Amino acid sequence: MKQEAIAPDGDFLVGSDAIENAQMGVNFVQSTGTDTPLIIDDSLKLDVRVEASETQQRNSVLHFRLYGDSTTTGSNLVVACVLTDADGTVKYYGKFMDCSDALPETSDLRVSMGYIAYGTYTLSIFLHDTATNRISNPSPTMTVEIGGGFGTISNYNGQTYVDAPVFTQHPQNQITYTGSTASFSAEADGMDITYTWQAQPKTSDPDTGAWYDIYYYVPSGVSLPYRGQSLYLPNVSGTWQDNEKVLRDSSGVSFDPADARFRCVATNYADISTNSNPAELTVISGGGGTDGREVQLRTSGGYIQWKYSTEPDTAWQNLIAVSALQGMKGDKGDKGDKGDTGAAGQNGAAGQNGADGQDGVGIASLSINESGQLVVALTDGTTHNLGQVRGQDGVGVASAYIDAQGQLIITLTDGTQLNAGAVGTSAGAGEGPWWLVYLALGLAGVSLAGLAGVLCLLYAKRRVLFGPKTAHMR
Repeated sequence: MKQEAIAPDGDFLVGSDAIENAQMGVNFVQSTGTDTPLIIDDSLKLDVRVEASETQQRNSVLHFRLYGDSTTTGSNLVVACVLTDADGTVKYYGKFMDCSDALPETSDLRVSMGYIAYGTYTLSIFLHDTATNRISNPSPTMTVEIGGGFGTISNYNGQTYVDAPVFTQHPQNQITYTGSTASFSAEADGMDITYTWQAQPKTSDPDTGAWYDIYYYVPSGVSLPYRGQSLYLPNVSGTWQDNEKVLRDSSGVSFDPADARFRCVATNYADISTNSNPAELTVISGGGGTDGREVQLRTSGGYIQWKYSTEPDTAWQNLIAVSALQGMKGDKGDKGDKGDTGAAGQNGAAGQNGADGQDGVGIASLSINESGQLVVALTDGTTHNLGQVRGQDGVGVASAYIDAQGQLIITLTDGTQLNAGAVGTSAGAGEGPWWLVYLALGLAGVSLAGLAGVLCLLYAKRRVLFGPKTAHMR
């Protein structure tokens, strides 16, 4: 073990009272600097660094990071600091972290600049054995200008660190139609972030499978990396070249965007990269229309039926059974006998409510399969394929909900928002939601998938408001 006393001109001579009175993690203690030499011991190691962007930080608290895996630990060991003046005299001493036990991989180290007299100092950070006054080689050291409670760092002499980018927004899975577009977006925290995009076939494992960089496709020259926070595909069912892109290092690998999984790579100024979560593209058949057609609805033979307004009456098709939209009415209970009048004039107990009626068969789910057919799953476990429902694209139903005032709000795919009025709460037991049918008759080009979603919403709402019916006392 190499030991040497600090130079005899008085550098790193600390008052014993300062060492004794300094509290862990609290402000510096002013030192007489006259009676206790600190001795360098090369066997003691301390790994303290500053963020690369903060080598010239100005703050009331200076920020550092301690790396526990490369720092010596043991009894009486602490991270300590001294502030020396231009003559090398120790003016302040402080203890800022206990290293007697095992340390985390990284820890934040904060050094307060409060209660220090104005002036220019050298800040030296080291590991200190307070029982023997052995210290590690001071590292880092830096010049600190103190003024107004702030310390301004310059002449930093020590290691730096850079954190990897952290994604705050990951790309999301996309479902779209053949021949249409798709866009994936991402965002990460960090300095000077560059975004690039990669793809792999969906048959690969996202963690172990190869990823391929996406480049701009330049037919007559060298392709360039695709960069940006968003990846845009103008034709999801085309090839990479149809989308003005090409894959790098994809020799022997053949897959198109429709069969791909995507991720974003964020790289900071120190060339440290982080990968986003992967997102998949699902392309289904259908879509591609331009002019929408008006859909008409009616009820006939116990079904809600539909056809395009330009078609003859022979074209009416069953969409969904009315009975599937409402539960069965429960039987009413018998009227209770009137109770005797008591001395206080109170009536007797009322009759008991009758038992609930059984629920009718309802809709469990509605979906459009990849062939554009409407599939209805009922609560009795049966499913019904109602056939092709996707015609030319027009204005569709994007969403529907009932707001806090009981108003049905429908949003169309062109951004239009419709208020269909209040959902009634006093409908008779046998009534269906006919006002929905009348509303739908006025919507030009409503997609039937969207309509089915609205019907499903109304079914669920009706069961909350009206059914199954409970018998009431008369």
